[in-house]
Amino acid sequence: MSGSGDQTAGARVVLEQVDKRYGDRLALSGIALDVRPGEFVTIVGRSGSGKSTLLRVLCGLEQPTRGAARVLASREVAAREAVRVVFQEPRLLPWRTVLENTCIGGPRGRDARARDVLDRVGLGDRLNDYPGVLSGGQRQRVALARALVHDPKVLLLDEPFGALDALTRIGAQRLVESLWAQRRFTAILVTHDVEEAVLLGDRVLVFDEGRIVESVAVDLPRPRAREVPEVGRLAGVLLDAIFRRSPEEGGLSRRASREDVSRHPATLLAPTGLEIARH
Repeated sequence: MSGSGDQTAGARVVLEQVDKRYGDRLALSGIALDVRPGEFVTIVGRSGSGKSTLLRVLCGLEQPTRGAARVLASREVAAREAVRVVFQEPRLLPWRTVLENTCIGGPRGRDARARDVLDRVGLGDRLNDYPGVLSGGQRQRVALARALVHDPKVLLLDEPFGALDALTRIGAQRLVESLWAQRRFTAILVTHDVEEAVLLGDRVLVFDEGRIVESVAVDLPRPRAREVPEVGRLAGVLLDAIFRRSPEEGGLSRRASREDVSRHPATLLAPTGLEIARH
């Protein structure tokens, strides 16, 4: 894992045999995951495979039906400050300026901090503009700045680039990677783009029917280029894992189970809710 340190240290994220049920539908089943502080984990899978549900559990919008989701902070930190989310839609208030939208939800005295973060995301000259005059990429950068102004220990990204055009998307990917390298927060990104998952992730998880079916380590130097053969090869491994899963056998095809793909065992634990632990 590459990148230089800054004032923000990421938190460890642990999920312990997490289930999430909606009526008769099991959205998450036996999720066991340990994300290291400062690690960048990306998640791919078919629509409805449980990816976004996992993020909702991690940020406290949903409670597990069984199991525990924990954020282990390295110092005293309020639960609401530990985790922030960037969604596919910027969710900005149209009657608030860029600066005002960035400061929403923060304590008093955040203006200076917000100005600094907006400058980092390239919007330092748009502080007094309203969302209606911004491009889609600019609005998403405001949403990213709004999350980062809180100095989160964990940043959850739920397909934040999905609505962007190709060139804007590439720029947004590079921006997020640069900010992650500077600030060292823990990042968990959900995406449908396997190439994006390889370019950004230290590790890529493949979801299927609410389960983690594969975990692929990406041991490549950063920043990563799309034309590098290994990026394409790993993207192919992920596509194999997504599309060659055999429902009849309940597992992955032989072609998808390669040497650089490892499984993470699960351990059954007593049910609890979302917790922010400190040590």
